[in-house]
Amino acid sequence: MPKGQVTPSHLGPPPPRYGDWLGYLFDRPVTERAWYLERYVPFQAPPEELADLVIHTFKAARQDLARFSDDQIAQGLNHIVNGSCGNIVHALTTKPLPKERRADVVMAIADLYRGCFDPRCAPVLGYNDQTGGNGLNATCYMFWDVSPFAAASPGPLLDVLQSALTLSNPACQESALHGLGHHVQTGAQSERAAAIIEAYLRKGAHSPELAHYARLAQSGTII
Repeated sequence: MPKGQVTPSHLGPPPPRYGDWLGYLFDRPVTERAWYLERYVPFQAPPEELADLVIHTFKAARQDLARFSDDQIAQGLNHIVNGSCGNIVHALTTKPLPKERRADVVMAIADLYRGCFDPRCAPVLGYNDQTGGNGLNATCYMFWDVSPFAAASPGPLLDVLQSALTLSNPACQESALHGLGHHVQTGAQSERAAAIIEAYLRKGAHSPELAHYARLAQSGTII
């Protein structure tokens, strides 16, 4: 598959404990202080099972998360990807989970963009504090500030970000530029990251605000 081409993933049957997993993550009341910041019982599973559960969640996000609110989804996703909100992401990005399986988790993020962020985020930007965002917008925008996926699988992740730049929702494009900007900053395949941004700018199918943010990302000065 050519670089940057991330096709929709095949969705097989759900893992055995998938229903319990969805309930654990998303079927919770939304409070000012997120549930994972209070006392809670963690979902106990080995890394391979966690990978299966997360991959299926991302691939099936459009249909399986439809019954949950934006805020419920945002809190559940934060618990998965933010190491300050739970330990799941550490199991997904380090040994003993095989490198190939870590890459599978990263590639499934493309489905999360397509099935969740693109249809559900409000089409507003975060870097310049545009109003009208919903509970998912901050999670989408800050995804690459809080998750360690970039260090775990930089090559596959750049494919995911390049794919997200083609989505219609400007919030998804901004999120992808944010992630690419971190690659430019850290030197992890920085030349390819900058080239992806340059190709995006040359296409010209974006607002002046997104073009400005893309140039910030390309220079490694993303916000």
